Amino acid sequence: MATMQDVAKKARVSVTTVSRVLNGDPRVNAATRARVEHWITTMGYQPNLMARSLRRQTSRVVGLVVDTLKNPFTAELSQGLAAHLDAAGYQLILADTQRQASRGPDMVQMLAQRGVDGILYAAGWEDGPETLAVACGLLAKSGVPTVMVGNYLRTVPSVFVDHRQGTRDAVAYLHQLGHQYLVFVSGAQDTETSRLRQQGFLQAAAEWPQVSATIYPSRGSLAGAAAIVHDILTHAPQTTAIVAASDYLAAGILSGLFDHACRVPQDMSVIGFDNVQMSQFLCPALTTMDADIPQLATLACEHLALLLQEPAQPPPPSPLIPRLVVRHSVGPPR
Repeated sequence: MATMQDVAKKARVSVTTVSRVLNGDPRVNAATRARVEHWITTMGYQPNLMARSLRRQTSRVVGLVVDTLKNPFTAELSQGLAAHLDAAGYQLILADTQRQASRGPDMVQMLAQRGVDGILYAAGWEDGPETLAVACGLLAKSGVPTVMVGNYLRTVPSVFVDHRQGTRDAVAYLHQLGHQYLVFVSGAQDTETSRLRQQGFLQAAAEWPQVSATIYPSRGSLAGAAAIVHDILTHAPQTTAIVAASDYLAAGILSGLFDHACRVPQDMSVIGFDNVQMSQFLCPALTTMDADIPQLATLACEHLALLLQEPAQPPPPSPLIPRLVVRHSVGPPR
């Protein structure tokens, strides 16, 4: 079995550098990190801490990594996962990256150090998910199976929402009603979810030459979404429909429109994404793309259960296609 010294020798670095890479130390430059991670994977090195965890009895504890519990989607997903795990006799440890996508691999390592039996990863990541993939690969080899929840990572078992298709279908619905001037209010820019939903919006808009599509970043906050309404009404007054990257942001947009005496949907249509419980109680009730949070939680726990039983046989990726839920926040263009 390879040792840390063997990895250091192959990568032409010190043992300290290998340790820093394993712990996600930002002081290691990108080229060195990539070289060390290559040899860690190639040689199948398993950190001692993980090996000790493997030798212990099962803990009946599962770790969950999330972006932030402020988002209703994350809160509802966490509740669904916790309910399934509780029914199966497992407890849940929550690790919050606080919307710092680069902290994801650190959270994974921290949960492994706690001796969890498995990890559900429901947070975002930055443009290059390689560091996260390496961390999850190490855990899988060490008997700590990991399942991606909400997004797809090629090298890790994933239960995910087809974010692109969701926003494509939202634009198609608005186009069918006659809307031509559309705005997409994006979420946090460093997460995979926001990027994919924005890509789907732009791809769909490009299919119809008469559709004008504009992006407004909100930085993922309610206040940011509400404030962006002023910019939309000032700089893009022809806009007749706003596609929000989430129901959470849609709530902020509705508030901003109310502050500007803009009627929904008579003056402006708004469509969200996720179909969280609060969306039906907004005023007006929010038309949205349903990410099927209950099914997402069920499939994620089923995948983890399969991995716990047969670690060498990871289940195939499971995509969920969002469906349109029509309520009262969308109408024909003014």
